Amino acid sequence: MPNPSIYTNYVNVHLSIDKLDGTNYDTWLSNIKLWLKSQGYVDHLTHPIVAKNEVSRWLKIDAQLCIVIKSTIHSSLK
Repeated sequence: MPNPSIYTNYVNVHLSIDKLDGTNYDTWLSNIKLWLKSQGYVDHLTHPIVAKNEVSRWLKIDAQLCIVIKSTIHSSLK
């Protein structure tokens, strides 16, 4: 049986929060942390050291998390 993780994204993107606009940082940060925790990736940002055989997977997850987080920032702040 094929490994389904080969064919799917690692990050399950379902995030609906107010975009960071410069006035709502505390709320935005709280929501981002809660979302990361709900996805099982809270340690990803604070413990980036991985085994050599996991580097490719870590980099893929990292890129996906960056895309998701960037999508929650108002364009005036990018």
